[in-house]
Amino acid sequence: MDISSNGSARDANGSRVNGTKVNGMPAALRRSLYVVGAGLWLSGCVWLLLHLFFESPTAFGTEPHPWEPPLLVIHGVLAVPGLYLLGWISASHGLNGWRMARRRLSGGIIWIVLLFLAATGFALFFTTGDIVRTSVALLHEVLGVACLVPALAHWQAPAQTVPQTRTTAIK
Repeated sequence: MDISSNGSARDANGSRVNGTKVNGMPAALRRSLYVVGAGLWLSGCVWLLLHLFFESPTAFGTEPHPWEPPLLVIHGVLAVPGLYLLGWISASHGLNGWRMARRRLSGGIIWIVLLFLAATGFALFFTTGDIVRTSVALLHEVLGVACLVPALAHWQAPAQTVPQTRTTAIK
């Protein structure tokens, strides 16, 4: 354990200062993020499965599965706290992590993917042209399904060492 010039203790891998995780999220915020994120991902994936594989042919064309509209409502309602959490986490956890040069790659990828998901989600809500809507929908669907990969990579990535300056070892 080392003591820095400001008196804070840092363990060998730099992940704790005075027994507290460096740039860790409060437990309530982390739980909220997991619940909202899981709800968004699951509602979107279930909607996509129903949309792709469970439409019914009728005399007037295909009919969507009856659960598709309620799932889109759930997905849209969860997007509101999801965007709020994205802003909150970007302003605190994200900026602090970026300044400390910790998990920049996975965090940056998550941020970019979520930004594109938000933009394409808004575009799907407001666009009506078939060609544009189809292209935006495909991008939203692919990014939505794939966003779990960088999130898990960020969560599982080992903490990098925080650079130490002017430290004195405890004897």
